[in-house]
Amino acid sequence: GHGAMFKGTKGVLLSDFNSRMLIPDAKADLADYKIRPKEAQLPEIGDFQEEWITACKGDVTKTCCNFDYNGLMTEQMALGLVAYRAGKKLKYDGKTVQVPLPEGQGTGLGKALKIINHPVRSDIPIWWASLKDKSVEATAEMADGWLPIMFYPEKYHNVWGDQLKAGLAKRDPSRKQLDISAGGMLAIDEKLTGEAQTKILDFARPNMALYVGGMGARGKNFYNDVCRDYGYEKEAVAVQDLYLEGKKEEAAANIPAEWILNANLVGTPGFIKERVAAYKEAGVTVLSVNPVGPDPVREIEKLRAIIDA
Repeated sequence: GHGAMFKGTKGVLLSDFNSRMLIPDAKADLADYKIRPKEAQLPEIGDFQEEWITACKGDVTKTCCNFDYNGLMTEQMALGLVAYRAGKKLKYDGKTVQVPLPEGQGTGLGKALKIINHPVRSDIPIWWASLKDKSVEATAEMADGWLPIMFYPEKYHNVWGDQLKAGLAKRDPSRKQLDISAGGMLAIDEKLTGEAQTKILDFARPNMALYVGGMGARGKNFYNDVCRDYGYEKEAVAVQDLYLEGKKEEAAANIPAEWILNANLVGTPGFIKERVAAYKEAGVTVLSVNPVGPDPVREIEKLRAIIDA
């Protein structure tokens, strides 16, 4: 799941979006430990995705994370490229970013940094793992590559088709084609049919259930929206209800088998050849795979042979 673990000299502190758990060491003396008064405690984040949407709409006062420190994604990306290409001291006075910081802002301890490594190319490829609406549109317009999640080649247009089309319509024609990276788990063998194939594909269920069921509250889960847009409305509801009730294994069991099958590369060489063609037809230019099995290099070699055939 989410969260972080902080290990100290007297125990461990576990924290996630909404809870903190202190686990003292068996030998720790916590006799003097006192719980802070409520007004001195950090507030619960609540629905972090709803907070993010609210902040994007302009109200940055109701967020646990201070959005005053954030800038527009596109301006920050562009400024990073400018700094890289300029190769000299940068001055910039933008809407959300100023370089250097104006007098009186910041701690006063910072100083300009120089790139210490010599670039091997003239620009930095920008790849965005954007997920929804305007961010996907901006990716198609300005980024070098896109990293979609749980990509189903034959159905991706139901989820992102309109946004990609709108972004590509605004893309500078002098820029190269937008790269798309997808692929999932990889396992290739003549024996991978029926139960043998399903056994490997089932490895994907827990993580997909986490995203579809547990990433946000009801009505505010973007990954659940992806599931719905793929056409799995009933399954999306079931997975989320079960996951939020703590029934994670049952939630995982309700992830559509068709989706798992077609969002990964697991099967016989003939089947994988068909799936590679489907990814290519969908515009995928980079296969990003996670080999499963004792010899991951061999799995990559088998995939390479299918592509080159």
